[in-house]
Amino acid sequence: MVDPSRSAEDARLESEEAFHDRRFETDGGVRPASRFYAITERSVAVMDAKLRAVAPGTRCLELGCGLQTLGWTLLEQGAHVTAIDISQVAVDQSAERAAELGYHDATFLKMNAEDLEFDPGSFDLVVGKGIIHHLDTRRSISEVTRVLVPGGRFLFDEPTGHNPLINLYRHFTPSQRTPDEHPLLREDFRIIRSLCDSVDFEFFHLLSLLALPLAGRSGFHRALERLDRGDEWLFRHLPAAAPYGWMVLIDGRVAG
Repeated sequence: MVDPSRSAEDARLESEEAFHDRRFETDGGVRPASRFYAITERSVAVMDAKLRAVAPGTRCLELGCGLQTLGWTLLEQGAHVTAIDISQVAVDQSAERAAELGYHDATFLKMNAEDLEFDPGSFDLVVGKGIIHHLDTRRSISEVTRVLVPGGRFLFDEPTGHNPLINLYRHFTPSQRTPDEHPLLREDFRIIRSLCDSVDFEFFHLLSLLALPLAGRSGFHRALERLDRGDEWLFRHLPAAAPYGWMVLIDGRVAG
């Protein structure tokens, strides 16, 4: 007898793999709406600073690799990097690029992030950019915490799903994403909190969305800087508004 839930799960994974194979084959994983990401300078800079503080020799796992992998920054810091992706195309492109850059000790593997093929305590740090919202949150974070050493850390940069304007854009551009991806909601934040010892959610890009019409024009960066400062003030004084920001950085630790 066929297990309907297992068949649905297989179909979901196959759909994700096919979508990302096509995306990496055609444009190296660059999103069609990449110009909108011009406003994410602040969240990108904060994540980059966290990665550049990683100590040499740190054993790192990246979920969801590609030509835009976070692994390049970690390798620059002298970390030991293993990167996985459900797309063999992404894995092959990353491995080829690593060889070109001279990172011969980096490892790239095709693997399902909801079923990691590593022993418990294999890594000091797990990272990812725009990956958890493609996965089952409970399964993926449970696997992340399992492969981390006691006191290990995870860092993820993810889109949120509460802003109505962004959700409207998503509604009219379905071809830019897979049917099963789900920008993170409060329930996802609750699940993540329940699965680790401590976690910080830092939200970005609510007022800064107003800078989008200026992207590529004179005055864009000045306006974006002011709006980013406005977001910091707003989220500090009105925390209920934070989940309406476009992006969230998730910085968590497992018990030591």
